[in-house]
Amino acid sequence: MLALYDEDVKKGGVPDLFQAVGFSDFLYKSNLEVRDYLLERKANLKFVEGEGGHNWDFWDGHICEILDWFLQK
Repeated sequence: MLALYDEDVKKGGVPDLFQAVGFSDFLYKSNLEVRDYLLERKANLKFVEGEGGHNWDFWDGHICEILDWFLQK
């Protein structure tokens, strides 16, 4: 994904990004690394973290927020 982002930067077609992760997600640390990578490159990133893991309970809890964000674009 990071290589694709860098390619989009070179092409001038960088999308806005939304990233949500739960504190108990086994990929939490990786998500923070991706967040930091993107922010260092001045990505237009909305980052959300909260209670939960890598599961539908967490994602269902954020789907309305993601859809609202997407529809505002």
